[in-house]
Amino acid sequence: MDESVTAIETTERRRAELCAWFEGSPGRSLLAVESHALRAVWPTLFSRVALQLGCAGPVDLLADCNAQVRAVLDLPGVSGVPGARVHATPEALPFDSRSVDIMLLPHTLDFADDPHQVLREVSRVLTPEGHVLILGFNPFSLWGLWRLLRRRGGHAPWCGRFLQLSRIKDWLKLLDFDLARGHML
Repeated sequence: MDESVTAIETTERRRAELCAWFEGSPGRSLLAVESHALRAVWPTLFSRVALQLGCAGPVDLLADCNAQVRAVLDLPGVSGVPGARVHATPEALPFDSRSVDIMLLPHTLDFADDPHQVLREVSRVLTPEGHVLILGFNPFSLWGLWRLLRRRGGHAPWCGRFLQLSRIKDWLKLLDFDLARGHML
């Protein structure tokens, strides 16, 4: 079997597991907290086009965004929020350069095969005054400790990377992003 096919199948399986986890009780609770935090941010951002990279289970995290065009990009076969869907990998976005005003990454970097490549693609597609919002699991939280004790269990979300905020900030700095704000939930 071709290694690239196996990698794609593994990524699809992890993303599908994550979407399924978001439909359970802990996932719904986390999405409620994240959705509430986003509701405070959306009115401060101007946008014609908003794109969410990766599903967040049954919750439409872009619902309160003021963008005229909203879409969700995820791998084929991953179910999630109904609406405008684009099937592709976040490492190779099928959009023109400088065409998206807001990019929302709900745990996308935690489950991407190459998180730095995802950010390079976000940088390419984002308009010059665009915004990227990144949601991720904190490796230093109680959930991060639980993940460590389970030794990166095979199921989502525990099989994710749980990237450190300092690493993400470094990657963003390398790509010439300006960090407007950030906080832990």
